[in-house]
Amino acid sequence: MSPGWPGSVQPGLPPSPVPPRRPNSSRLVLALVGILVVVGLISGAFLLGRTRRVDVAVDELPTSTTQPPSTRRAPATSAPRSTTTFPPADPATIEREVETLSRFVEQKRGLTFKQKVQVHVAGDEEFNRLLLEDFDEEREDLEKAAAAFEALGMVEPGTDVAGALRKLLEVGVLGFYDPEKDELVVRGDHLSPYVRQTIVHELTHALDDQWFDLDRPEYDERHDEVGFGLSAVAEGNARRIEQAYEAQMTPEEKAARDREEAEFIPDLRELASIPAILIQQISAPYDIGESLVEQLKAIGGQDAVDEALSDPPSTTEQALDVDKYLAREPAEPVATPPAEGEIVDSGMFGELMTRLLLDDVGTSTEVDRAARGWGGDAYVVWRGTDRRACARIDWRMETPTDADELGTMLRRWVFSQVRASVEELDQRSVRLTSCSR
Repeated sequence: MSPGWPGSVQPGLPPSPVPPRRPNSSRLVLALVGILVVVGLISGAFLLGRTRRVDVAVDELPTSTTQPPSTRRAPATSAPRSTTTFPPADPATIEREVETLSRFVEQKRGLTFKQKVQVHVAGDEEFNRLLLEDFDEEREDLEKAAAAFEALGMVEPGTDVAGALRKLLEVGVLGFYDPEKDELVVRGDHLSPYVRQTIVHELTHALDDQWFDLDRPEYDERHDEVGFGLSAVAEGNARRIEQAYEAQMTPEEKAARDREEAEFIPDLRELASIPAILIQQISAPYDIGESLVEQLKAIGGQDAVDEALSDPPSTTEQALDVDKYLAREPAEPVATPPAEGEIVDSGMFGELMTRLLLDDVGTSTEVDRAARGWGGDAYVVWRGTDRRACARIDWRMETPTDADELGTMLRRWVFSQVRASVEELDQRSVRLTSCSR
């Protein structure tokens, strides 16, 4: 198995992009955050990466304070869906519009489609059936994620993570791209400015897929975070083209887009059961990817972005720090820590998850200082004889000072937990052990 807590994703969080996936699992994806996000369900214990993409709008849901989005409109007010009506579009009209949007994407992307992308506009019932047809096949991964979240106090024991995710998909996804079928599926039967912007985002994924093959099952065998890295680059690039389309909208089109976006956003009461950690993970590839792609393009133009799609960051450290990506700074090898029960999962925890873990116990500056000295790590999740979920994470930091700073923040985190402890293994290594209540 190739875990990477946060794999990767993007809605039309999470994601979804193109993170590591398991065989036969490429059809399911997550979605969330921002306007037109496309997310993929992450393989391993922490959700975030597959190939299928979905578009969602959930601007006001909380995300991590450690990696603020570089661009985000002011939160829209939640409202009942479908209060704004747009005339249904016939198939011929949809086809002509997709051709027009495809030419826009080609011009901004600097590439041409090798083959025509099929766009299928589906009603709610058909759309959810297509989106969720492989959902049950992902339950094993979701159960592993739930155990890890429980162990680290990120969700209450017994939380139905799969159910929460299914609800999020049903109410929050606007569209997705399926690379196996080369098909883009959009919810609804009209061509509003909001739907057009969604199609532009997804067409960018389709174009990148045709040139760089975003479906990479070989990543399943890797024990790093390359899936997240690929998702971040793919999502950041799609956001770039989407924003170029938004910039050429008329004021009237932007107003109509904003109204429909607000109406599409699910009532927050419906999403009250969604664990915050899912939202943070799903949004991460978009926010981090957008910043990464902007920096790469400033350094080396579109060629640098293309190279990153071909050879993406292998760790979330590289995705967060463009200099470390350009230097291809590897993670230091760390042995899997010992478990004290039936092993549920193991793999790399990563700098991003380290930041998310510490997010509630310090300022963004403190969290950054504690996490940025990340050199490598390994985690294991198990269930004891009492069936409580437990996790153990061993970090290898770059310097003894980095280890001290991480240890200080972890001890502050442990103070708020019921069954957790921190120990120094050597001058550069720190271990956290935590079990659910």
